[in-house]
Amino acid sequence: MTNPRDRILDRLASGKDTPVVGRLRTPDGCLCFQGVIADEYIRETGHARWGRLDTSLGPVTALEMPDGTTSTGWLPGEIEDWSGFTDDEISTGTSMNDSGDPFPVIARALRED
Repeated sequence: MTNPRDRILDRLASGKDTPVVGRLRTPDGCLCFQGVIADEYIRETGHARWGRLDTSLGPVTALEMPDGTTSTGWLPGEIEDWSGFTDDEISTGTSMNDSGDPFPVIARALRED
């Protein structure tokens, strides 16, 4: 079995996910770079889930952690640690995502680091 970092990079390289900016996940399943990491964490550990958070701007998809905390735009430290990515790599991947780089390009850049 591969480690989380390699599995996430493989998923990004596949181009199967639709990228989004500004949210971990949209209601229709689009993900940002950090959202892909969170989604793999959910799949492997089952220690979090995607839920719905009602805000003044309407419902959004939120990452719900077992301790009751929710996040819509940034990974909790527990998931960052699990992922195997360094803080610099997460910052790089996030910046590239926010600049509109496709996931395969992000995966290639992080593999070259």
